[in-house]
Amino acid sequence: MAGVRAFGEVPAVRFRTPPPLPPRKFLLFALAAALWIVSGIFGRDPWKPEETDFTVLVAEKTGALSGLPEAARPPPVSSLYLDLAAASAGLFAPWLPLHEGARLVNILLLAGGFLFAGLSAGGGGRRGWSAVFLTMGMAGLMVRAHLLNSAVPAFFGAAAVMWGGIWLRRNALAGGGIVGGGAAFLCACALPLAALFAVSGVLCAFFRKEWRRPSAVAGLAAAAALFAPFAPLFPMEIAAPENGWTAAADLLRVAAWALFPALPVAAAALFLRGAGGAESFLCLCMAGCGAAHFILYGESEEDLFWLMPPLAVFAARGLAKMPDDYAAILDWFAVIIAGVCCVGGMWAAWFWMQSGAEAEWAAEWRTRFPSAAMPEISWWKVLAAAFATVLWGGLAANLGRSNERAVLNWSVGVAVIWGVFNLLWTPVLDSGKSHRLTAGEVLSHSGGGCVSTSESAGGTAAQLYYFGVLPGEDCLRRLQKADEPPPPGFTEIWRGGRYGEKDYVLYRKGGG
Repeated sequence: MAGVRAFGEVPAVRFRTPPPLPPRKFLLFALAAALWIVSGIFGRDPWKPEETDFTVLVAEKTGALSGLPEAARPPPVSSLYLDLAAASAGLFAPWLPLHEGARLVNILLLAGGFLFAGLSAGGGGRRGWSAVFLTMGMAGLMVRAHLLNSAVPAFFGAAAVMWGGIWLRRNALAGGGIVGGGAAFLCACALPLAALFAVSGVLCAFFRKEWRRPSAVAGLAAAAALFAPFAPLFPMEIAAPENGWTAAADLLRVAAWALFPALPVAAAALFLRGAGGAESFLCLCMAGCGAAHFILYGESEEDLFWLMPPLAVFAARGLAKMPDDYAAILDWFAVIIAGVCCVGGMWAAWFWMQSGAEAEWAAEWRTRFPSAAMPEISWWKVLAAAFATVLWGGLAANLGRSNERAVLNWSVGVAVIWGVFNLLWTPVLDSGKSHRLTAGEVLSHSGGGCVSTSESAGGTAAQLYYFGVLPGEDCLRRLQKADEPPPPGFTEIWRGGRYGEKDYVLYRKGGG
């Protein structure tokens, strides 16, 4: 009967063609992406364990830190990413601290990943920029993409493999070269699993008949020929899966927030069959292989990084073909979460901290970070944060509503959250999370002499050496974990640690 829809049938949708992007917006969009990439690179010390290890390895590679005891040495890493970070740190050493100079390589890799995602989705038009903003807006990418860690080159390499796979249908030689180069880059960065699963995603695309052409097969042969000479130089041992069903369920909960909003947009595009075509199918295959890698081997949101570019491109290809009603949900979510809860909450907390209010949350803050302190106000940072907040508010209040506008509102809102956080709160967090203050305490009690360490204190000790503590093997002073028995013939002279906790003990040989 007319007007009756069968159960499970997808409702008919009136698709619209988005108007072309005015040239003047290219600069504004590029500026928003650049501000997101650069924020968080400068103005703070290393925080996370992997970043502290990378910092010490870079310091050793550049010669800024030598004579590190074996007990304090981070696990060795043979990685092109480490070499690039060391080269960047050495190049900018006269102007930047070593850890900030090393992070500059992240700017290049993130910008390259965004570029490949935009080109894969359709170049510099609305669809290409939607892919960039969907990638930029993913919650799991915000903090960890600005740290020194192996997930950042995985993000870049997977985006390159995806773009090369799309080019296989247009130019077999160029596409094959990009796929092989991306896979070689991943292996050179000690990421053979990411290379294997990313290339597997390209191979899965051949289940669709548009890919089963002699030129595409010739392109893959070119990729293999390019990669083959490099393969023996890199570690290619593939470990057995580490996660069981319980771990996989926990990881899926991580993915639900880390991949927002690209994941629900991609799911809607798949349901509405709005992201059709061979190139969208390739992105879906790569995203599926990335999900399999995450379930089998993943440990945190960092293991989702190389899944993000193909997922964002697939979502962007279906975004323009969705009903505009979908925009209202994401718009309201962006205004409430990004505007009211996050940005407004950060401003309110900052004003309370400036006024010296002794609220219950402030007491809890000082309990966790006793060394945290509100530094002297930098008015240019305050004005920059206020300008960004007002600018985003004006953007969100724009009466024009579309799916692309909703993605733009959310992603720029995430960029504003990240920018305001770095301008107002990073100095406060850094005073509590950095190893710099702990190193100062150890230095003041070591009298300028060298300090040896036990194996259990290695990670923290390496950072203390980075911040000026003199390393050595046989010294009059020894640092070790508080739960270890004191070494024979040594006397305790200091007890402390990062966050103000009494995790480490400094001993002096002989009497006090």
